[in-house]
Amino acid sequence: MPDAFFAVRMCLEAVDILMGVAGSSGLYLSGSMQRLFRDAHAANAHVMFSPDLQGGIFGQHALGMAGPPPLL
Repeated sequence: MPDAFFAVRMCLEAVDILMGVAGSSGLYLSGSMQRLFRDAHAANAHVMFSPDLQGGIFGQHALGMAGPPPLL
């Protein structure tokens, strides 16, 4: 899961760079850039991509401890 967290962060950075390049035209609702921007930020806000949560899960796995329940 740390890889998933890292991948989402890298995608988010890429989308933020693209949004900066798109300028004000990226804000139009008729364009696809604003949708990509909103979707990327929504995915990043998901609890499974939280660095605090992912760090704890990775630490438990590295130490051979039982992880959280599967539905967390």
